[in-house]
Amino acid sequence: MNHQGENCYWTEIVRRMSTQKLLTTEAYNALDERVELRQCSEPILSSAAIYDKLLYRHYPFREIKICTTQT
Repeated sequence: MNHQGENCYWTEIVRRMSTQKLLTTEAYNALDERVELRQCSEPILSSAAIYDKLLYRHYPFREIKICTTQT
């Protein structure tokens, strides 16, 4: 196991991690179905370094596509 430390305050870690955003795009297709697409933005280098130290994936989830009909 690789023991690497992060030598900064918790508020700094939160600030770095808050740069990664969840993007939601919503539209309607030709069948009048609502299509929603959710994606994570790419993490900055300092956020990616924190993910690596914690052995987490750089993207919390993969791209999600939701299609619903109007009622």
